[in-house]
Amino acid sequence: GRLRLDFSDYEKAIETRAEELDAAGKDELAFIIAEQTAAYISDKADALGLEVTVRVETEPGEEGTPLPVSAELEGSYSQDLADWIAGELGIPAERQVWHEGKN
Repeated sequence: GRLRLDFSDYEKAIETRAEELDAAGKDELAFIIAEQTAAYISDKADALGLEVTVRVETEPGEEGTPLPVSAELEGSYSQDLADWIAGELGIPAERQVWHEGKN
C-alpha cells in the first residue's frame, strides 16, 4: 500500500490558466499602447492647430510587445501631421487612413 497521487490534471489546468493570464496581459498592454499613441498623435495635432480624432491599431512586434502599426484619423488632412506620424511613430503613409470632413 503506497498512496499514489496524480496531479497531472491540476498541472494542465495551471498551465492553461497561466497562458490565459499571459494573453489577457498582452491584450491589456496592446490597448494601453494604442490609447497612449492615439493621445500622442492628438497632442501633436493640437500643437499644429488641427482637430482630429485618432484610433491606433497595434500588432505584436518581434519580441511579442505590441507596436503601433496603423492610424485612422478623422479630420482635415495634414501633410505635416502625416509626416510626423511616419517619422516619429514609424506608421507610414500607406497605413494612415484619413477621413476628411467627419470631425
